[in-house]
Amino acid sequence: RPSLSPMHAPRLTPIFVYGTLRRGFRNHALLDSSESLGPGRTRERYALYVSRIPFLAREPAHTRVAGAVYLVTP
Repeated sequence: RPSLSPMHAPRLTPIFVYGTLRRGFRNHALLDSSESLGPGRTRERYALYVSRIPFLAREPAHTRVAGAVYLVTP
């Protein structure tokens, strides 16, 4: 990665991904230019629903969701 001065460096935001954005799944290519910080898991428990688009719901809380953390430019 090239060295940039702080004024010109892009601001990076950590995001948690799960479902189709994870490595090995169909939408992971969207993160190809992002830096992986490794695996992660939610602190809170959620219900994970898998239909056309996977999504989380607060109730009924069942499990901590496994995923990964990436640095992305907003």
